Amino acid sequence: SPEFRGLRINGGIPYEGGGDDSELTSIVIRKGYLAIKDFDVMVMVSPKRTVKTFSKQLVRWTRNSWRSFFLNFRNGTAKKAGNFYRAEMIMTFAMPILFTIAIFIRAFFYVHTIFHHVTFGAIPSFTSLEFVLFSDLRRPIALLSSISGERWFFYLSFCCDE
Repeated sequence: SPEFRGLRINGGIPYEGGGDDSELTSIVIRKGYLAIKDFDVMVMVSPKRTVKTFSKQLVRWTRNSWRSFFLNFRNGTAKKAGNFYRAEMIMTFAMPILFTIAIFIRAFFYVHTIFHHVTFGAIPSFTSLEFVLFSDLRRPIALLSSISGERWFFYLSFCCDE
């Protein structure tokens, strides 16, 4: 609506907010109404013409999503909306962070294994990790630890005709 698009704050400064759907949902919840998520909604968006404008749009949407995330907790929207809405908000923003941390941890152990433990004829041991390392293309070494803490090792050798 023109009223929403022409919103001015702080004495006439135009509000360049994005993510109108999340902001409208936040306003509806703050006013005390019940917001219901509908999975059958389809939104048509015209694509950007250049990569530069597309990347600016992605940055703007991401920035506004993070801003809305913290504002929803600060202004009480998350508390009024209920546990499901709050859990969905937290998981939406926590999953990329947790996934990135998991990749760095896995990469650290992978590099550590390559440089400190892998020698031909020896199988290194780890606890609670699963790796597949290749000493060469014919003899992959698979390491697997059990849930109970006992270590199980599998050495797989594939026959290859040369």
